[in-house]
Amino acid sequence: MRIVILEDYPERLVGTAEQLNDICPGCEVEVLCYDPQNDYGEKAEELRTKLLCNTITIVDYWNLEEKLDELYSDPDTLFLFDTDIDRGAVIEVFEYRINVRYALKKRDDADNQLYRIWFYTTVEHLKRAIERTFGEHVIVAGQNGASLSLDLEGCPTFVEALGLHQAV
Repeated sequence: MRIVILEDYPERLVGTAEQLNDICPGCEVEVLCYDPQNDYGEKAEELRTKLLCNTITIVDYWNLEEKLDELYSDPDTLFLFDTDIDRGAVIEVFEYRINVRYALKKRDDADNQLYRIWFYTTVEHLKRAIERTFGEHVIVAGQNGASLSLDLEGCPTFVEALGLHQAV
C-alpha cells in the first residue's frame, strides 16, 4: 500500500511518515510537494531524508493533476491532501482550489469504488468548508511547533480504508 501526501510546506511533515508507518507497517509514504514558486527546486533528496519518506516529488500547477492521475490509477494508494496549498493566494470560492477541484472530480467519478482522498488543514477559516464538502474524509490536524500533527486514527473512514487495503 502507498500513502501519498500533497503538501506545500513539506518540512511540516517531519514525523508524519513515521506516524503513518506506525499505524500501517510496510506502507510506502510518498510526498507530493506542491511548489508553484519553485522554492524547493533541488531540495527533493534532502527533504526525502529529513521526512523519512520513500519518495518526494516536486509538482506545480501545470503537472499536479497529471501526477495525481498517475498515482490514483493504482487502487492500492490512499491520499492525504493539505487543504491550503495555494500559498496565501486569495481564492474566494473554496471549490476553485486546485486540490479541491481534483478531489471533487474523483469523488464524482467513484462509481462504487472506495473514495481514497482525505483532507486536513490547520487553517481555521477552511475547517468548516472541508467538513461541509468532504464530511467523513476530513482528518483533524494541529500544529505541534513547526510540525504537523494529524489525528489519523481519529478518522474512522481513513482507518477503515487502511484496514481494507492491508487485508488485500
